[in-house]
Amino acid sequence: MKQKRLAAHLLAAAMLLSACGVASGGKHLAVYRAVAAPYRNGGELAVAENLFLSPGVGIINAAISAFNAESSDPGLENPLPYGGRILGYELNGGELRLEAEGCDELGGFDLTLLCCCAVLTFCAIDGIETVSIISGEKSLCSLLSPGDIMLTDISA
Repeated sequence: MKQKRLAAHLLAAAMLLSACGVASGGKHLAVYRAVAAPYRNGGELAVAENLFLSPGVGIINAAISAFNAESSDPGLENPLPYGGRILGYELNGGELRLEAEGCDELGGFDLTLLCCCAVLTFCAIDGIETVSIISGEKSLCSLLSPGDIMLTDISA
């Protein structure tokens, strides 16, 4: 009986601690990742990885850090090319312009996947309606919104 009571108390304490983390200003963000090639089976090509963002950091900067980071899930990959990363941003009304490096050579499928993951991730933030990505002198995508995206692997 004591073990059941102890387990109930531990569960209640864990719930209180997790509620404190959310109440202290931390936020959850769905960061979209590319499904790794071995896991593509005719379904989704991009999947949300739900991450907890630390309080005290601006939401867009926290989202950029999370987007630049590698996934903890082996079935998901960062859509940025090796050595590529988002450096910063400009927000003008609902238009978010991301400045990237190391993405100049992207094209075709990989470029489409990067743009889609970025748009789905950043447009989930309140107030952001469209996303553009610039890498060096090259515009990778311009004023895309989630309504512009449909990612389905039909090759299988």
